[in-house]
Amino acid sequence: MGAAGAKEPRLPGGAWLEKENTQHSFSNEAKTRALQAQQKEQELTQKMQQMEAQHDKTVYELDSLLSSQNTFISKLKEECCILAKKLESITEKNRSEISKLSQENKYVCDRLEKTQKRNDELEEQCIQHGRMHDKMKLSHKSNLLLIASEAADLL
Repeated sequence: MGAAGAKEPRLPGGAWLEKENTQHSFSNEAKTRALQAQQKEQELTQKMQQMEAQHDKTVYELDSLLSSQNTFISKLKEECCILAKKLESITEKNRSEISKLSQENKYVCDRLEKTQKRNDELEEQCIQHGRMHDKMKLSHKSNLLLIASEAADLL
């Protein structure tokens, strides 16, 4: 039957059957293609849902990893601040110690220089004393010889 309710012209027996077969074949092919398209749509929908689930899982894992890293970074920053304060304290203590040791070193060097100078003076005095002692010994021997000689003359 036609679209306007009019009768379709009657085809000879073989042509009509061929037309029916062709329409039936087109109908079956259309149904097959529609079913295939529906199956493909279901497959793609399922694949998209799996990908979305995998994406959500990956996002959750990355968020978790990011949170862990942020926590770790915070702990490292705290540790770094503590170590920086310790280093600052140790540096200040060492500077103070170096200053104190430098002053002590200067004092000891000054004392050493004065002691060396005093030692040199005493050594010179000792040499002069030894010379004076030698002169006095010679003078004393001369005096003894003179006295002995005068005493021998008197006898």
